[in-house]
Amino acid sequence: MRANELFNLDEAMGIGQAGIDYENKVIAAIQAANLPFLQLTKTGGAGTSAADAADIEATLNGKPFYVECKSSRTDPMGSFTMIYNKQAGTFTPSPDSLKKGKVEEEDIIIGQQACIARKDAIDAYLEELAAREPLELHKDALLGVPFTAEYNTKESLKQEGYQRAIQQIVAAGSNFIQTMYNSKSTYYIQIGGAGLFYMGKDIYNLGVPKFEGEVNMEVRFNPAGDTKGSVSRAASKKVGYEIQARRIMLRCSGKMKMKGKSPFTLDDPESIRTLFDQ
Repeated sequence: MRANELFNLDEAMGIGQAGIDYENKVIAAIQAANLPFLQLTKTGGAGTSAADAADIEATLNGKPFYVECKSSRTDPMGSFTMIYNKQAGTFTPSPDSLKKGKVEEEDIIIGQQACIARKDAIDAYLEELAAREPLELHKDALLGVPFTAEYNTKESLKQEGYQRAIQQIVAAGSNFIQTMYNSKSTYYIQIGGAGLFYMGKDIYNLGVPKFEGEVNMEVRFNPAGDTKGSVSRAASKKVGYEIQARRIMLRCSGKMKMKGKSPFTLDDPESIRTLFDQ
């Protein structure tokens, strides 16, 4: 299931420029290898959207050959903010996060799972904040995240451990990653500096090694605003007297980690020919 189906999104999701540049490098290498049985079906403007099956879409002897691409072994994943609807209990990526074009669907899915794992701690923070002065400002925390908090109250909750209970790093292993991609008929992953690996099953018996890796996702509250900024001015107007306030967002930041190296890579034409005994 695509991320836009999971979260009812209409926005397309892409990746950072380093990832796009690397995808284009792989596309150029496949074209330069010039193998008649390996044909690209997507050649222009690399970069995944919700409508694409994979980063690299091709056919191998007429059958779909889909490949996920990462630019390095420690590829940064998306850093984005989640919107939490407390009443519905749902986490969805903010539209602004998607517009930046740096979030891939696995980032969103892992981020959602990470937020769900911290839901009780998030609820505890919001409910405690809503019970503290100024109530006119803090009652909105019961709606979810983002929210606005008076600065000193925010600092008190931090010292009392409410924020620390939310700030966690969760790991999604290779089984999670391969299951997600296999559901889209994608069984191979190409990693810059490491080469080509299979995920779940080497369906074309290419003889490449199995992908072993994980994504670590950090979940934390991220404050924004300043003493005399628009956040503090709006909060002061709401409560009827001057205060300092911060806008609190729920940020997810991820990074992929993997070890090992494949004897074959799709970013070099000669290696591609060797892979297919040409």
